[in-house]
Amino acid sequence: MKKKNYLFFLIFIFLVVIYSYFNVIYYHKQNEKADAVALKSFEKIIKLEIKEKKQKQEKEKKIKKCLASKDQFTEKNYNVNLQTKINQLNEYLNNNYNYALVYHELNDNFGLTKNENISFYGASIIKVTLAIYIYEKAENDESILNKTITYSSKYYKGGAGVIKNNIQSSYPVRDLIKYMIEDSDNIAFMMLYNNFNINDIRNFWNNYGATKTFVGSDEFGYITANDTKIYMNELYNYLNTNTKLSEELGNYFLAASKNSYIAKNINKPVYFKYGETSPYYHEITIIKDENPYILNILTTKFPNNHINFINNVTNYVSDIHKTYFDNKKEYCYEKYN
Repeated sequence: MKKKNYLFFLIFIFLVVIYSYFNVIYYHKQNEKADAVALKSFEKIIKLEIKEKKQKQEKEKKIKKCLASKDQFTEKNYNVNLQTKINQLNEYLNNNYNYALVYHELNDNFGLTKNENISFYGASIIKVTLAIYIYEKAENDESILNKTITYSSKYYKGGAGVIKNNIQSSYPVRDLIKYMIEDSDNIAFMMLYNNFNINDIRNFWNNYGATKTFVGSDEFGYITANDTKIYMNELYNYLNTNTKLSEELGNYFLAASKNSYIAKNINKPVYFKYGETSPYYHEITIIKDENPYILNILTTKFPNNHINFINNVTNYVSDIHKTYFDNKKEYCYEKYN
């Protein structure tokens, strides 16, 4: 019995070992299957995350492209708020007279114009044409700016400016342009006007589409609001070349904005020039903004109500400008989400 019991014990132990062995193998295979399933699930999750990330990136690209596009967002997409604000400005303008307006988004097709082809006496606005022309020419030969012009009594001109208070024997062209833009100096203008070829300057601007540059019975001549849009658009293009000289000229226009009603209302950096001789008062500007724009207002309302008119138009346009881009952003996000 003892031998049989021992034999049974051995057989039992053998069976337990065999069972344990196959059980280990079984569970190992089961674990392998489970690991394989888990791996496949993990791979699916990773693939799904990659797919979702790509889809998100594609959406972001489309939204960015839509925001930068000049033709995807059109008048048919304007919301009620934007259209209402445009109507309010138009109603205000229709109740006024003797003015011209250009509002033009520099990186978009949006804008508004009124009386843009009517001629106005340009006064000091025309000074921008000289400044831009000379600085662009100086990009190829900076010595132009260092050339000195000798003062003569024939250049004397009353009105705006600082040179008349302390006249010197000669001035570098660079300094004359600075005075002409920052202080609207009339003597500086006359010295430049008489020492550069006005026909060349006129042809330069005619090639851009301006029609009234140095046209009239005196040195200042007549302009249209559309001409001023061309001037400021070219100034913007030149400033964006980001050269040492373009930055220099840009700083003159920024410094000039101390005299701007538009700048005081916008409360942002403004490239600016004004023109004033009764009854004419004009302001032409580039507003530095996330979305930069031109705002030019020409009037024959000086000296009685030009300030109120400019302030009101500036406020209307500033509101429309913000609303337009809010509307465009809303449109682009809704379209690609």
